Amino acid sequence: MEGIKRLFGVLLFATAWWMVNSVLPTAVIILGWAFLAMWSAVMMGGFTRLTPDASVGRMVNKTLGIILALWAALLIVSVAAGGRDVLQPLKPFTAVSSQWAGAPAGTSAADPDALTFVAVDSSADLDHILTNTDRPVMLDFYADWCVSCIEMERFTFSDPNVAQRMAQLTLVKADVTRNLPEHRELLKRFDLFGPPGIIFFDADARVMADARVVGFQNAEKFAAVLDQVLAYR
Repeated sequence: MEGIKRLFGVLLFATAWWMVNSVLPTAVIILGWAFLAMWSAVMMGGFTRLTPDASVGRMVNKTLGIILALWAALLIVSVAAGGRDVLQPLKPFTAVSSQWAGAPAGTSAADPDALTFVAVDSSADLDHILTNTDRPVMLDFYADWCVSCIEMERFTFSDPNVAQRMAQLTLVKADVTRNLPEHRELLKRFDLFGPPGIIFFDADARVMADARVVGFQNAEKFAAVLDQVLAYR
């Protein structure tokens, strides 16, 4: 019974922490999850010595506690190394390994981490960009609370084949997390109720209606859309 109480206590804290994630820096968010994982590890007996007559349940709890403690330590080290993805704590180290394996130093246009989005908050901001670029434009509507938006960034935009195509576009992001009046106006302009939504413009600033993307798309499907956009250059 005591174990169940502890479990529900951790779940309540985890839920509360998840709810405030949208207003906190990514590094703080990851460190918070690391703290919760380490706390859970302690309560599960990850640092407690087992007695010779310990039950199987105690052994399982201790094993899970050790795993959580290791994960928490990995998250902390990842943040210190510049990592900002709670689901990919090894990313800072795998990038270094790639360079030692013979990958060219620095970033390239096909590197997902090298992609840069220009932020816009209103239709005026967007129109300014459209009139000052000679490349197709990709407008990505995003919000911190939008799960599909985060999935697109984590699983689709991070794909090397997708990143290579995106690097040939002018990338624009409309972060509508705060739902300001100008955000709603921008969404209404493209008949969107909210994110996720991606609008493409050709090099002459005309909306490419056939290339419109609403909702999550995997890397293969999104790459095909980008090929369609680039074909009109």
